[in-house]
Amino acid sequence: MAGLQGDLTGKAAVVTGGGSGIGRALCLALADAGMDVLAADIDRAAAEETAAMVSAKGTRGAAARCDVTDPDDVRALADTAWAVLDGVDLIWNNAGVVGTNLLLETPLEEMRWVLEVNAVGPFIGMVEFGRRFVEQGTSCRIVTTGSEHSLGVPNTMSAPYTASKHAVLAFSDVLRREVPEFIGVSVLCPGLVSTRLWEADRNRPADAGGVNAMGHDMAKQLFDQGMPADELAARAVAGVQRGDFVIVTHAHSRKFAAERGQEVLGAFDREELPGADDRYDIDMIVNRMISEL
Repeated sequence: MAGLQGDLTGKAAVVTGGGSGIGRALCLALADAGMDVLAADIDRAAAEETAAMVSAKGTRGAAARCDVTDPDDVRALADTAWAVLDGVDLIWNNAGVVGTNLLLETPLEEMRWVLEVNAVGPFIGMVEFGRRFVEQGTSCRIVTTGSEHSLGVPNTMSAPYTASKHAVLAFSDVLRREVPEFIGVSVLCPGLVSTRLWEADRNRPADAGGVNAMGHDMAKQLFDQGMPADELAARAVAGVQRGDFVIVTHAHSRKFAAERGQEVLGAFDREELPGADDRYDIDMIVNRMISEL
């Protein structure tokens, strides 16, 4: 795949959700790869802590506060990044939250909050940074943190989260077909990682239910058993260096992708559809229409 890959030395990156967890680990791994990094987070103090850790590694670290659901905030983040880093080569849309309810018991406000942060947020980041990358005209990359939930359904009690991560994969898959060749697109699809995602509701707005401490102890025990964030980040950055579209990090996640693929292919097999019937192939229809213009 084209776009930024290989040696990242001297390049510049912006990472949202960079104040903790996977985001902070990504910032540090990118710095290890030689990149200057701006850590953006809704918690400005946490972002500044990450920036200091990046600077301690010998590359340039910077920080900014950003609510990824606010287009004005993301636009201001891009302005700051281009000014402070003298250009940007990689945007990593990483900020995310999680909800844990059975679908039939999920409040509408919680569903909207999860989708707003996890799907609308990356969409805004792709648009704001992607347009500037097109104008910049240099080799660059748009990376978004999805999940093994992007590939299948690992577990229940996560419908809004799973939907949001499917959306991330969909946005990225379409985007890579629309942008110029010098812009690479990647989706990171990790499994369980040892982070504070279990308490993501610390930033949940009051109209979306606010902070709910119930279940935090059990959730913390679960996440504490995940892959160390620094190990995940090293694998993720290696995927960027290879130019991968889908970056996978957990071997067991393969079964979710396989189950999904087998179920879809099995549906086609059961219908015994004609193998060469392309009358309704939208790609061929559109190409034919274009050729006839």
